[in-house]
Amino acid sequence: MAGVEEGQEDNLELQGEPVDGEAKKLIESLQFKNPGPQLKSFSEFDPENSARELRKINRLISDTGKGRSGRKAKGDTKPALHDVTGRLVSNNEDLCDCQDVDCAGCHFPCSSCGSEKCGVECRCGRIWTYCKDVMTTDSFILSFNQRMDTKTKMR
Repeated sequence: MAGVEEGQEDNLELQGEPVDGEAKKLIESLQFKNPGPQLKSFSEFDPENSARELRKINRLISDTGKGRSGRKAKGDTKPALHDVTGRLVSNNEDLCDCQDVDCAGCHFPCSSCGSEKCGVECRCGRIWTYCKDVMTTDSFILSFNQRMDTKTKMR
């Protein structure tokens, strides 16, 4: 296959035979065309300020608080089971995470609120709480503390 050089565009030949108009267009389309000044040099390119990066940042800012569908789902925020002071919302009781009603606080002081009734996580505004399951047999009582989310019902 013959190459196309400047000045020889009119006399293209393919294996010694002259090339018609369609074949000439096809050969020209298959040859490499240097983009030249269309490309920016790498020294001028700044990836932090590129149009793609700016679009990505703007999309992240606008999508904050939205689900996969792009809209904020109704009921997306779970209701808190503890108020801002750590008391249960359901009965306004200041109950320790060990679920013992008479306990004055058996945990280390909380790093957030300073209460000794907070277990692993601070109770202030928490959306989950512990449940206490009790199994009684003839000789002893077994007590299990389980974590309860807002989806499960309190007993």
